[in-house]
Amino acid sequence: MSIELSYTEDRYARRIFSMDEKKNVKQGLFTKKKKKHAEQEVSTYEEQHTIKEVEQGLGDREIVYVRERPRKPPSLFKDVLNLLAKVLAIAVIIMLLFTFMFGVLQVDDMSMSPAMKDGDLVFFYRLDRNFVATDTVVVRYDGRTQVRRVVAIAGDEVDITPDGLTVNGMLQSEPYVFEETTQFEEGITFPIVVPPGEIFIMGDGRTQSIDSRIYGSVPASDTLGSVMTIVRRRNL
Repeated sequence: MSIELSYTEDRYARRIFSMDEKKNVKQGLFTKKKKKHAEQEVSTYEEQHTIKEVEQGLGDREIVYVRERPRKPPSLFKDVLNLLAKVLAIAVIIMLLFTFMFGVLQVDDMSMSPAMKDGDLVFFYRLDRNFVATDTVVVRYDGRTQVRRVVAIAGDEVDITPDGLTVNGMLQSEPYVFEETTQFEEGITFPIVVPPGEIFIMGDGRTQSIDSRIYGSVPASDTLGSVMTIVRRRNL
């Protein structure tokens, strides 16, 4: 039995042919149908294993190892196009996320000091509307975007007395507030009961914050979202 082996360095394309098929392979008459069928039977073998199979003998059939065609490496131009496509896809995903799910805001005053200071970056989640007291939220008032803290929710009675802020008759302990809480002469009248679906918000910097003491409670649905994290300006 004659044996013909054609192989690459470490991979073999295996196909068992009859004598007539072997003749066709030599003459280059291998049809597309047969080629597709042969490719389905391709395996990887070490050289010593293939020689052992041949030594066992296969009667009037032979094992023919067809050289694998090396794949053409992609061009630099295609690599650059693929990279640009991936960068563009990532940019579109980030844009969609920050349009519909997340937002970023730069604090431009000291109304939330010391928790937030002028220049800090605030990242917020747009889809959150289930607020509780002490949450920080992003709202718009008179054309400006603000960050304020929730001090009361729907059904709570809010009052500001000489002792400070009270909610449902209880004086509030606010460790993040270092200034006196007072009413504004041009503000709303206290006490006030927060209507359904609304929240009462105030800034931590009580002496200079424009908040619900002036414009009253706000609908939770009108807020832009809840604050997730803060990036300090000094860390940039």
